[in-house]
Amino acid sequence: MKATIEIIAKKCGVSKATVSYVLNNKKSSLGLSARTIDKVLRVSRELDYRPDLVAVALAEKKNLPLSLMVLTPWLYAQFSDFMAQVNAVMKDYADEYLLKTVYELYEIDDLARILKSPRCAKFDAVLVIGTSDQDNRFLVRSRDDLKNVVLLNRKVPGFPCAGGNDREAAAELAERIIAAGYYEQFIICNNGRPTCCERERIEGFAEALRKNADIEPVFYKLESALPAEAQMMRLLAERDGKRSLYFLTQYYPAAQLNEIAARRGIRVPEEIGIAAYDNHSLLKEFVKPALTTIDPKIREMTLEALRLARCLKDGTKAKGRIIEGTFIPGESAIHI
Repeated sequence: MKATIEIIAKKCGVSKATVSYVLNNKKSSLGLSARTIDKVLRVSRELDYRPDLVAVALAEKKNLPLSLMVLTPWLYAQFSDFMAQVNAVMKDYADEYLLKTVYELYEIDDLARILKSPRCAKFDAVLVIGTSDQDNRFLVRSRDDLKNVVLLNRKVPGFPCAGGNDREAAAELAERIIAAGYYEQFIICNNGRPTCCERERIEGFAEALRKNADIEPVFYKLESALPAEAQMMRLLAERDGKRSLYFLTQYYPAAQLNEIAARRGIRVPEEIGIAAYDNHSLLKEFVKPALTTIDPKIREMTLEALRLARCLKDGTKAKGRIIEGTFIPGESAIHI
């Protein structure tokens, strides 16, 4: 019978970890007694122990640096809390994952120009951030050539993904507000070109309204060319004297609406309610009343993406998962 670490451990009366520490001359073995070390070495010689070379190679590979290219359209975005949290995770786990990270900016809908197979091959893994339809279609067409790509905050079949449950979380947020039975009108605000994730949020909120309140929402398109004050005043005019709930797909415009309503003497949440998707890790300390929102767990998403990148490097199966967002009650909307 071939000698294994398990057999040596049983014969010596110690754990497999102890045997591994001794045979691999790890620093952790320095805390073991000389008697234990001698016993493990003697038994391994008697049993003619020979390490599994494949296992050794894999173990050594796991201790090599992880070279990672991060492609994002929001690298220099002034108010991108998403990238701020991604960067914080990369910094916090740089030592644990032995990270060597390179960041690159790409324009939305232009991923095909920068994401080339020979370029990807220079890295252990390529982390792609963003949610545009055109870029997703490119990924679908190219998935056979992009073997080491991990997707963060986007979901495309054929790729290991770390994404959120945007539609379901948005629906839960809507259901909690609907159940309070307070607001007479619901206004869903969307950008001119919503991302895939934003579109899922809009759909989740609208579906909850139709299903739980038999109400058809009012849809309002935010005009990016308008100054913030003028845009939010137009939005506030949509309520037409009714107790209205505004749902926004991003935190920052919701914070703007909150602040402008307060300056105009409009009571939140009594006259208008405000609910938003995302939970800004910095702004939330200054927004009063605190926004009712969804925390998409960006840190957890990023950690999952790092785990997937390490799986690709180690040659193990990289199966992604959905990170479920968490409801944050806040004070900007009446809810149950």
